[in-house]
Amino acid sequence: GRTAAPLVTFANSTPQERVLLVDFLATVDADYFQKIRASVKSCAGSRIPVTGTQVAFGGLINHASHASMDFTDTHFYVDHYSFPGGWDEKDWYIENTVLAEVGFSPLIGAALMRTSGKPFTVSEYNQPWPNPDGIAIDMATAAAAVIQDWSAVMHFNYSNNDLYTQLFPVGFNLSGDAGRIAVLGQSALLFRLAKASPVERAFKYSESDERQLSASATKQRHMPKLVKSLFGLSSDDLLNSRISLTKAAQRGSVLREKKPGMTNPVLFKTTDKSLSVNAPMLRARYGVVKNGMVGDSGLALRFSGKAPNSAILVLSASQGAALNDSQRFLLSVPGPVWRSDADGEPVLLSRYGGGWSVVEGGKLTLQPLQSYQGFSIMQRFPATAAVKLPPGSKWQVFALDYRGQRAFELVGERVAHSLSDSTIFIMLQPDDPSPWYEIIRNADL
Repeated sequence: GRTAAPLVTFANSTPQERVLLVDFLATVDADYFQKIRASVKSCAGSRIPVTGTQVAFGGLINHASHASMDFTDTHFYVDHYSFPGGWDEKDWYIENTVLAEVGFSPLIGAALMRTSGKPFTVSEYNQPWPNPDGIAIDMATAAAAVIQDWSAVMHFNYSNNDLYTQLFPVGFNLSGDAGRIAVLGQSALLFRLAKASPVERAFKYSESDERQLSASATKQRHMPKLVKSLFGLSSDDLLNSRISLTKAAQRGSVLREKKPGMTNPVLFKTTDKSLSVNAPMLRARYGVVKNGMVGDSGLALRFSGKAPNSAILVLSASQGAALNDSQRFLLSVPGPVWRSDADGEPVLLSRYGGGWSVVEGGKLTLQPLQSYQGFSIMQRFPATAAVKLPPGSKWQVFALDYRGQRAFELVGERVAHSLSDSTIFIMLQPDDPSPWYEIIRNADL
């Protein structure tokens, strides 16, 4: 028999026809969402917030379809898996993307989906294993969320199964990946307690803009380039401002200055490929390693030999106290986590397909994404952490085990003090079994 023709197609259509079709689809979606919202609220109560779908699927037109929803939600991923022959846990690759190398553009793309004046959430985000730069994704997302005033962020996911005691990474899981888990709590601390008052930019787009930015032409990941072009802005302008979108009769940008006297705790610098966090309760440095170093005089990691492409280190005070008032600190310096081979050696990334994977003989992955038997190894490069602390004290440093309990004290040349500027230097060895360290004033032992 004959194959039925598609009901709608964009082939050979004019821009006006495409906009009319997208508007029609948005109207259908809006009607459906309104019915779902009314049904939920009739059953669960009027105070339950309801949204439609994650707006990355659909682009700007979802701001119209979701107009009556209580909040807006999106997803973003950095270096999501690619499957050459369709989903197959034994045949996949990643691009080995470094978030700072690509100008933090996934964070901008997500931020540009926020509707002006409406709560906004990111209910899925990740930079999954085995991307070694993924150890920084939670801190980078929390930093963006502070500047952008996002209402909630949700790492996807803790575990795909009920094997919560497994000590090796699996796919998107946090469970079993000590490198990512080490920074997760501090990222939550930043998100929950840090306050910011950046410049606010509400971008008004018109019908003309919609033809360039609508679902018929543009995905979320392409939004930063188009918005920068239309409004004459840089990536740093967007990352360090609070941004949102609103439909208006004329295109333009509504600019509201930040509150006087308030310093923002987060600074993205795309030229330096770095992120700095200086909140009262937390200090963090992340970025591409340059000249063997990440960070500055307040907090830095200096590599003594071979260095990774990127690195992160985070300092927080005990129980959320202010750094300047605390005598006890947690220093997280995670490395990427790899699975072991049969001989107990880490299996690193190799070229495969269109990118990188964990492969054997160039044909199949040695260890599938979702299943594995063995243990994991955290990779550490020889380095020295330089940490500026409150003056006038001597400090002791303890490596912590995976439960956060003291494993052993760093002694001798491994801890040096600079009394002139209250900085301590901590030597991190490749065989240290821990991604984090406790720093404590010795009088409190």
